[in-house]
Amino acid sequence: MIGPFTIDTLFPAFPIIAVELAASDLLMQQTISCYLIGFALGSLLHGTLSDSLGRKPVLVVCLLGFVLASVGCWMAGSVTSLLGFRLLQGFFAAAGTVISRAVVRDRFDGPAAQKLTSQITLVFLFAPALAPLFGALILKLGPWRWIFGFITLYGAIVLLACVLLLKETHPKENRQVFVPGQLFAQLWQSCKIILHDRMAVLLIAAAAFNFAGLFLYIASAPAIVFKLWQLKDIDMWKLFVFAMLGILLGSQLSGAVAKRWSAAKTLAVGYALMLFGCVAGVGYGALGAPVWPVAAIPLVFYSFGSSLAYPSLTILLMDRFPTRRGAAASLQTSISLGLNALVSGAISPLVSYHSASLAICQLLLMSLGYLAWRAYVSNAQLQAAL
Repeated sequence: MIGPFTIDTLFPAFPIIAVELAASDLLMQQTISCYLIGFALGSLLHGTLSDSLGRKPVLVVCLLGFVLASVGCWMAGSVTSLLGFRLLQGFFAAAGTVISRAVVRDRFDGPAAQKLTSQITLVFLFAPALAPLFGALILKLGPWRWIFGFITLYGAIVLLACVLLLKETHPKENRQVFVPGQLFAQLWQSCKIILHDRMAVLLIAAAAFNFAGLFLYIASAPAIVFKLWQLKDIDMWKLFVFAMLGILLGSQLSGAVAKRWSAAKTLAVGYALMLFGCVAGVGYGALGAPVWPVAAIPLVFYSFGSSLAYPSLTILLMDRFPTRRGAAASLQTSISLGLNALVSGAISPLVSYHSASLAICQLLLMSLGYLAWRAYVSNAQLQAAL
């Protein structure tokens, strides 16, 4: 939870930080992009390291780095230093997201793996929706720097829990050979193996575009709540509670049908829900000025479908690389977060001025994800026929 939770805890404080650090709205938006860029870079490295050194040592070191980077954000005296520490914060936070998935596949197979992965997906998608609520509550108690103080404390607690409670799940006999001087060569080799697998690329693309459609609304939350809906910082929950509801429904359904539904059926239902959410959003947005809560209802359907589809795509990807699960999780997360950085820094500022434009962009992102999934199915059928 630590990685996605930290993405947007400071959303409610954007106007306050912008005034204190003399930053424009566009520059404040880059606090998300810098975090996601660091997250994407870290995601590439941490999984590969954990395949060679073990899951626990890599996670513990990265959590320590996360705590120190959070202190840097807490003490930042300029927007430049804040952006730099956010980059480091994202880099180290990525370890939790990547390594947790690898740990699941180290210990579980089949329906059990899908059920637990759906629970992790619930956390992964739920956390950025929950985070602004914490940020708004903390702002009621003190200055914006207290938000990073809370994150620092949270990171320290997770670090202590991992040191004391987490057991190593990747035995030495299953690890990749680690040569310090060839770390990036090993990383490149793992990425090359995965990216040369057409089926893996399609699964990664499908998951990335699906999540990007949801993240578009998360990244655009300040513009939606403050400008489109004309609400206050404490009202941030009025957007995210709907996203959380859909995420909860999707995650629970994914776990419940793990033994009964095939991946194809799960994905079909997921995409139908996402499509309905997009079309409803475009239709309502075209009617005129958005009004809460009606304007947020389409997001329930999209987040429902996205969180239903995500575990199946992840399990299918992991199963293609039994000895490189960490690297596969790394690459999937890195590409997804890299796309989200683009969505946050470049696309969101262009489309967040109107509800219909947001929904149209979400529809385009979801459509790209669906095309990738259909291409995967076609390739799988062709391989089965041969």
